[in-house]
Amino acid sequence: MIPCTLRRHLRSYHKHDIKMSPRYGTYLQSLFHSVKGYGKNWWAIGVEIDLDYPTAHESCSDEEIIKKCIEYLNTPPKSKYGKHRRRKPPFGTFRADPYRFWVKEKDGETHLQAILLVGKRKNNKFWGEGPQL
Repeated sequence: MIPCTLRRHLRSYHKHDIKMSPRYGTYLQSLFHSVKGYGKNWWAIGVEIDLDYPTAHESCSDEEIIKKCIEYLNTPPKSKYGKHRRRKPPFGTFRADPYRFWVKEKDGETHLQAILLVGKRKNNKFWGEGPQL
């Protein structure tokens, strides 16, 4: 697993967006016909992933990096209450392999931009909601 975080995503640049709770991606409204169960079991979200790319790229290829990041994001946080309550991942459970990803460089920092598939149609951590087919 490679430690990584999702970048905060502003939908628009109005002042009221800054005061709202942070959102980390957007549900995509496009139809992905190649994904089996799209719109019923899986929904697509667009995210940007922050990580230490140069050190990760020394030991892994880009595809391995994104898979290890997804594995890290799918791990639930440690429970505050011991063994009494099982925690869920904060962003939902992503599919193990991404639909598509790109390596982007902005202001000298390298990050990943990806379309991931998630099993929940609506999540407060992402803008919008997935299409219902």
